[in-house]
Amino acid sequence: MIDALTYNSLPIDEKVEILWRYGQYIETISEKKYDVSLYGIDGLYIEVFYPANSNNVTDIRVIEDQSRLDRYALTVDLDHLFI
Repeated sequence: MIDALTYNSLPIDEKVEILWRYGQYIETISEKKYDVSLYGIDGLYIEVFYPANSNNVTDIRVIEDQSRLDRYALTVDLDHLFI
């Protein structure tokens, strides 16, 4: 569908539209003053940043350093995979 470089270069409103249409929500974590939601689209992992206590998206970007996914590892519930 779309590669990381192309997605990251889009205006935020187009990123949101693609994310809401095709993205699969994975998890949300809190990070300093922001909540960060992780979504997946066609093998890309995308983070959505918004201030805590607000739903106003301030940034959306593809994770290019896979080690950033480690922040989500402890919060993702995988129990349903083993039933």
